[in-house]
Amino acid sequence: MGKDKNDVREELEENLDARISQLNNVLQRPLDTGDYSNLSAKELDEITWLEDEIDSIEDEIDLLEDDDDIVKDFFGMK
Repeated sequence: MGKDKNDVREELEENLDARISQLNNVLQRPLDTGDYSNLSAKELDEITWLEDEIDSIEDEIDLLEDDDDIVKDFFGMK
């Protein structure tokens, strides 16, 4: 038995909010520390990963709005 569409959407939106908050925290660090030098490789990787996660979650939310039952069934969202 799959999750209800509203439950899935709510979970995705919570994950999206969390990732956006994490990204904002990474981008805020130089303001907090006063260190405005170039971002480290680790920080750049973290920013890239978070941006990719945000894009992926947004795509999943868009997919929920799609009326294609075959696609929804494939992803267990029906």
